Amino acid sequence: MDRRQKLVIAEIVLLCLIVLGNFVEMLIGFYGFLAYEGLCIALFFIFLHLIKKEFGKEFIRYFVYFIVLLGLVLYVAVSLIEEEKRGPRIDLFLLLILAIVVVNVLFRIVLGKRGVFGTVLLSDEKLAVVELPFDLFAGITAGRYVVETDKKLKKGEKVRVRIKQSLFRRIPEKVV
Repeated sequence: MDRRQKLVIAEIVLLCLIVLGNFVEMLIGFYGFLAYEGLCIALFFIFLHLIKKEFGKEFIRYFVYFIVLLGLVLYVAVSLIEEEKRGPRIDLFLLLILAIVVVNVLFRIVLGKRGVFGTVLLSDEKLAVVELPFDLFAGITAGRYVVETDKKLKKGEKVRVRIKQSLFRRIPEKVV
């Protein structure tokens, strides 16, 4: 797992911890909840800053994505506290899960990437081995991939690789 992937996973874990803050509220009260949520949100923005350093120009996609998810999570966290007065409600968690699925699908459609830049490791006239970084919006993990090519490429050359889209998988396909 590369650094980029670890940062994105850490950000998602922090979002989960924000939702779990509702249980903190039950244990230590409302002010403990506020302190816990404040700490988690501060850590959220620290990790967002680290993501900005790591992704550079691509950061705006991640910023919009994580801010939308943070808004959903905070809405559910506050709603759970308000609903607790009337009784626990599981449907808010189901609504959150459904909303996250919808957000992910929409972001894949709207901000999804059809290509990723990578480094050529080995090449001949028809195939190339390319090392690609993790990219959430392209839907690929970091690694080495064998892709098609129209010409022999130099070792170390930066190339754009087209991503083949299917319903559940995305696979690097060809050097563009």
